[in-house]
Amino acid sequence: PNKVSSWLMGKPTAPLVTVKPYTMKGKSTGSHDTPTTPDYVQLQEKKDGALWVRYKEYGWFIYKRSEDGDLGREQKGLAEFPDKGDASGLMYSENLKTLKSFILQRPLPNKVTEWIHHQKCLAFIVTPKKSENDPAKAVDENSDVVETEDKSVTWTYEGRSFRCWIHESPAGVVLMEEEVTHGS
Repeated sequence: PNKVSSWLMGKPTAPLVTVKPYTMKGKSTGSHDTPTTPDYVQLQEKKDGALWVRYKEYGWFIYKRSEDGDLGREQKGLAEFPDKGDASGLMYSENLKTLKSFILQRPLPNKVTEWIHHQKCLAFIVTPKKSENDPAKAVDENSDVVETEDKSVTWTYEGRSFRCWIHESPAGVVLMEEEVTHGS
């Protein structure tokens, strides 16, 4: 096949594959089980360029984009020891037309695939959901600003402290937020 020949001649893997959004419709894997993506409960894009994903069943995983044209890397992450896992290369499934976790042996969620393969910023991938009780209004009305600087602000809400700042990178500006409550 042309993809294999190109790869053998030294072409990086990422440009050789056509990654599409994964859907289970019409997928036949030869087994009775159609592969599903793992459910995630949290996504965090970190300053070091990694994407942290907390899966409902598997805990934290750390994804990194490739710098040399491969498909990217993943490792099982522990919040306390983020560098303590072995990193594995991601796989491409020709049958599923998407990226697949080497560790979980399942297709990656579309948001993770978009972040890794299409080099999109998480802020452009995730759409905030509208809430019925408007928690942003409650925070606005019940929080106290503690400190403001040129490009950051710190505030407290219900006994917890938060800091929000502007992070400038070559790709643009990202609004960052972290909890700064002592002991959290």
